[in-house]
Amino acid sequence: MTSERTFPVLNHKRDNFPLASVPWEFIASHEAQAQRNHAQTLKRLAERGGLSAKEMLAVVTGQHWMQTCWKIDNQQANHRLLQHLEAWKEKRNA
Repeated sequence: MTSERTFPVLNHKRDNFPLASVPWEFIASHEAQAQRNHAQTLKRLAERGGLSAKEMLAVVTGQHWMQTCWKIDNQQANHRLLQHLEAWKEKRNA
């Protein structure tokens, strides 16, 4: 059994995001954007409960959180974040 480090998805149940966490490596390369958006390290954000799907989408797409959080609904954010996660997994396994 693999014990892969994960990053929590904040409010995943409330926002109907199907995953409680994502692989840490998925978001790790976007730490600089997370710091710009939230003025905290990924480690600290994880300690505080993680990022919502909308916030995480903003981080992995290199956008300010307001560009994502106020412009799309949870369903759209969930779908887009899952697409990014699947693309990352495919690229990783290629």
